[in-house]
Formats: sequence, C-alpha cells, structure tokens
Amino acid sequence: MKKIILLFSLLLIFFTGCTSDEDYIDTVKSITFEDGTTVKTYVQDQIKYGEFYILNEKELFDNGYSSLLMPTLIYIAPEEVLKELKNMKIEMPKDTPVVWKIEGNTDNGKIITASNGDIQVRIPTTKNGDYIEINTANFKVVNLKNNVTFREEQLESSKLYYEFLLKHYYE
Repeated sequence: MKKIILLFSLLLIFFTGCTSDEDYIDTVKSITFEDGTTVKTYVQDQIKYGEFYILNEKELFDNGYSSLLMPTLIYIAPEEVLKELKNMKIEMPKDTPVVWKIEGNTDNGKIITASNGDIQVRIPTTKNGDYIEINTANFKVVNLKNNVTFREEQLESSKLYYEFLLKHYYE
C-alpha cells in the first residue's frame, strides 16, 4: 500500500511540475508588446531572420550588400533590387516547428529557450508578483551550428531583406 501511495505521489508531483512549466511558457508566449506583437510571433520572426542570415551569408552579407547603400536602394529602386536578389539565388527559410522549454531557473525567474534546431532564442524572464516581465534587449539569438550569438545589426539586415522579399512574393 505504501508503494502505491508513494508512486501516486511521485506521479502527481511529476505531472504538476510539467503543467506548471507549460503554463509558464504559454504565459510568456502570450505576452503582447505595445505594437500588438506577441512574444511567440517575435521569437518566430527572430528565428527566421537568423535562418535567412545563415542561408544567404556568403551572397549578401560577406559581399557587402548589407551596407547602408542597399537598404536605401530597396526604397528607391525595389524592382532593381529584387532583380539582383533573384540573380543571386537568395534562399528563404522554411517553416519549421519551434520547440519551447524551460532551460533553468534564476533567483527571480526562468530562462526559456525557443529553438527550431538551427537557431535558438534565449528568453530571460523575471517573476514580479503575479506578473512575468521580459525585455527583448536581453534576448539572445544563437546559431546552434557554431554556437555564435547573432549581433543586432545582423538580424536587422536579415529582417530588411526577408521582409522585402516577402512583400514582393519572392519564392
């Protein structure tokens, strides 16, 4: 009888712990920024920008196309830029599932990771009473292939190209 009660207690603790982490992650994913974007959408976009950078690093970023001139050309002569990007055979990232999990606990919060296997976003959170606080300036977007954190300007350049290509139905 004692073994059954012990087993039942362990199962109850295990399932309660899992639900708690899942609820915490779901709460963080649903946090909405002032512009109406949720953390979930923001993180998925960061993963796409990181993938775009990796896929096109040699064609775009190593050849100086991320200089100040290219963003200006996107607004002045989008047809010419689109033509050039098509000639370069720029690749778009595929939609891949994102796995969210708790990486660890801190003194006053948790570290959540969201990853598609190639790119990981580390999200530090702070528990403040009933609220969970986050700051995107503390997010880290990491290339898991070489364990290097993307710089903000790399992701911003990727975002510029990626959104430009989406706007012009690039495939």
